[in-house]
Amino acid sequence: MLAMVLSTVTLHGDAKWTNYTTVDGLAHNYVISIAADNQGTLWFGTYVNCVSKFDGVSWKTYTTADGLTGNNIRCITVDKQGALWFGTGYHGVSKFDGVSWKTYTPADGLAGNSVNAIALDKQGNLWFGTGGQGISKFDGISWKTYTEVDGLANNDVRSIAVDNQGSLWVGTANGVSKFDGVSWKIYTTANGLPGNYVNSIAVDHQDLIWVSTLDSNYHGCGVTKFDGTSWKTYTTADGLVENYVLCIAVDNQGDLWLGTYGRGISKFDGTTWYTYTALGALAYTSVSSIAVDKQGALWFGSNFGVFKLEEQGSTYVSDSQNMDHPESFGVRAAYPNPFNPSTTIDFTIPRSGKATLSVYNIHGQLVETLADGTMSAGTHHTVWNAARHASGVYLVVLKSGGMTDIGKVMLVK
Repeated sequence: MLAMVLSTVTLHGDAKWTNYTTVDGLAHNYVISIAADNQGTLWFGTYVNCVSKFDGVSWKTYTTADGLTGNNIRCITVDKQGALWFGTGYHGVSKFDGVSWKTYTPADGLAGNSVNAIALDKQGNLWFGTGGQGISKFDGISWKTYTEVDGLANNDVRSIAVDNQGSLWVGTANGVSKFDGVSWKIYTTANGLPGNYVNSIAVDHQDLIWVSTLDSNYHGCGVTKFDGTSWKTYTTADGLVENYVLCIAVDNQGDLWLGTYGRGISKFDGTTWYTYTALGALAYTSVSSIAVDKQGALWFGSNFGVFKLEEQGSTYVSDSQNMDHPESFGVRAAYPNPFNPSTTIDFTIPRSGKATLSVYNIHGQLVETLADGTMSAGTHHTVWNAARHASGVYLVVLKSGGMTDIGKVMLVK
């Protein structure tokens, strides 16, 4: 019998994926922001149901009843004193020092109540990007707001990053703005950006600026690198798993991680692209936030909970090994998902041999065996008709050649 683990996936050597959902204690499965505090505790902001804290053992959720100002938590940042700052969609900003909560709104000096991004600069100032009212700076005492009148590219701020020189990089709905503390400089498609609507912006260890954008039709333009002089764009033609990139993060080794709208995760080490399909049957999960914890593990916020990746020196499926490549392995997709009552499951095995594809419930009990026998290398398809089973989450388990992959599907009746 499968061990009673809600959704732990081990793929390609020692790489370990763990999925946490409301079943484990997460407030809501749609996670849109993540941060790790100074003690290594993880904080997860959800779309509609407040904030959850996870210390590696237990979960605790904070709501408006505790002092949080709103339910839609779009961004989280930790300040130099270790306090947590939560930007909400409609109700301003909440600060939590571990004991008490304090709320800031336009009445205090914040530009607007819709806060999309928060960043901490080199001097300890906090910057709050709002949805249409510009960007506000808070030094702990006073507030100052910058708008298009001051030189900001657009008042709708989507993302903020700080480079190694202390300059602020602001992604907006109409280009990127750089602020060195004195003057503003704007970058748009006229300078080399492939699109002006910025989803995310990040700075790597070499002080390179990475920006994900959308074009005027809101189609993904991939990710673009700026070295201070020229811009270079990477797309699916280069190895990126999908051009619609929602979030960017840099890990402890300086590698770039990109969460996409519906095709999983890409990693770029400066030379090679790696595609992660360890979400198995949820390979089409939307990844909207990424964080790195103190141990170097990656945390991905999605519309199906939180996924944790512990690499542990494993090998990965590279960009050249697409879903139909005979050297890849795993549960690749389930469509539709959620489903009722049938779903088609794609899975790939690297070489001919014995393979088993089974379905378990979340208690680790075998529900049904979908395939069992000798199969050729490559991608296979099977249909699961779950008409006689109850609604819920099920684990799809593929075993072949000493490897195991686990994905999730959801039956909704």
